[in-house]
Amino acid sequence: MPYFVFASTMEVYGWQPISDEVEVTGTYVNSVAFDENTIPHPNAPYAVAKYGCEKYLEYAERAYGLNWASFRQTNAYGRKDNDFFVTEQIISQMLKGDTCNLGYSEPYRNFIYIEDLLDAWMAVITNGDKVKGNIFTIGPDDPRKIRHCAEYIAEKLDWNGQINWDTKDPRHGEIWWLNSNHNKITEVTGWAPKITYEEGIDRTIHHWKQIIK
Repeated sequence: MPYFVFASTMEVYGWQPISDEVEVTGTYVNSVAFDENTIPHPNAPYAVAKYGCEKYLEYAERAYGLNWASFRQTNAYGRKDNDFFVTEQIISQMLKGDTCNLGYSEPYRNFIYIEDLLDAWMAVITNGDKVKGNIFTIGPDDPRKIRHCAEYIAEKLDWNGQINWDTKDPRHGEIWWLNSNHNKITEVTGWAPKITYEEGIDRTIHHWKQIIK
């Protein structure tokens, strides 16, 4: 039977106690991975809209029998032609010159390589009977500070330029910690991310080197 798969976001978790901890101290005592049982506290218009769509799907299921599933997606990287997002933005700026202008340095995020994300979508699309009526986080449980990501990419590129932080407009209600696991979707469908952050960065750098000469 046909059903609707919705691209939600991990940002629906929004404010959580660990986010305040990271904002105040710059680090954390114990890593936390959000999952489907974590209570959302969306703290940005985008996140509120995504959470609203999730609630609408629940309503449509009760009222009209709609079959649906939803991903609370992690930050994806490995794009081939879009350097707006943080990983590709860092790589492309470093390849183009000796200055890299970025926003906040201290938030923690987890990242999923694009091929793993597409495989997750296929796992849900092809397992409709198992996944319908469910929300999934997709991990991986591997939080990384944005500052450390930029430093790692600079090392991989042997780049010795200047990173200028806080050059983007401030984001009102910034969330300092977003990290999730993939336990439920793995249990239901057998899917799990395969590509490590390090391997994914190597692949992404290789691609952007080909198009930025």
